[in-house]
Amino acid sequence: MAASVGVTNKGKWALASLALTGAVAGLTTGFKAVLCTNADAPDVDTNTLDDLTEVANGLGYTTGGVTIEKSATGWDAIAEDDGGDKATCKMKDAAWTADSGSIVARYMVLTDDNGTELSRNVYAWWELADGADVTVTDGQTLTVQDAEIDLTTPA
Repeated sequence: MAASVGVTNKGKWALASLALTGAVAGLTTGFKAVLCTNADAPDVDTNTLDDLTEVANGLGYTTGGVTIEKSATGWDAIAEDDGGDKATCKMKDAAWTADSGSIVARYMVLTDDNGTELSRNVYAWWELADGADVTVTDGQTLTVQDAEIDLTTPA
């Protein structure tokens, strides 16, 4: 599991729009899990992938990230938690295997899958380790398991 998670204002808007209207003009048909470096930290005001620095293509990482389907296949669980006064969304595992070198990342971000990569909306992010980069060396696999989004309303 990732060390910490945040949901961007764009992500909150998209989730609310989907829940309330069932459709969002221009919203994605799928999602991408993308690895980013420590050069630019995502926050609630991050709008597009152009605001961040993606891990370079190669060494086992493919620019644009891995596909997360917009279906029950892409999400292991979406649950209501009355005791915690929230809803949780648990994404399927995302994995990258280093090949002929190392993959170094600080964050995984959830984006839409539109064809213009740098203009993809960023909906959520996870810091992979508290305050540190994660390095995956040749032949090792970075697997982000049970990446969860908590949607909570303050009391």
